[in-house]
Amino acid sequence: MVTKISTSTTKVVTLREKVTKLKTTLDTKKAELLETTKTLRSKQEFAEKNPNGTAANVAISELKVEITTIEKLLKTTRTEYVKVYAESLSLQKLIDFFSTQKKEYEDEIKTQEELIEDQKAIVEEQKEKAKVEEKVKAVVKAQNLVFSTHQKVVEMEEELSEAKKTKEEKLAALNGEKADEDKKLKLQQDELKKLES
Repeated sequence: MVTKISTSTTKVVTLREKVTKLKTTLDTKKAELLETTKTLRSKQEFAEKNPNGTAANVAISELKVEITTIEKLLKTTRTEYVKVYAESLSLQKLIDFFSTQKKEYEDEIKTQEELIEDQKAIVEEQKEKAKVEEKVKAVVKAQNLVFSTHQKVVEMEEELSEAKKTKEEKLAALNGEKADEDKKLKLQQDELKKLES
């Protein structure tokens, strides 16, 4: 599209230069025609006043031929001018159309790029959220592990405490029995001493 616009712009510039040259030629030839027509009228007026002057008639004939030539050249130049001007105008409209279309495409591309950037930002945000969620899951898992381990430790401590209590109760019972046995033994020793004495 840029190539089409560039090529068309170059062609329009060339055509406009041609239009300007043709316009200048038309203006020059119109002025020349006007001047030649004035000269012809003055020669015709002179010939009417002096009907015997053959030089004036020859000059009038030459001026008529020159006027006809200028009119033909003007007609050809006008035709070419209109053709070149129309082509120039047509190309300018085409350039305007392509330029507008190019601008619309550029605007659309810019909008799409902005949407892509927005989507990238959303994706990055979602990635960050996913990372945070993974970390939260890992922390929750670790907390659950710590809690269950603590639970087991508490249960073991309770079992140890229960076992210790049971041991102490058995030890107290055994110590009680030993004390009873020691008392019995002492009584028996005392009786044995009494008996020996």
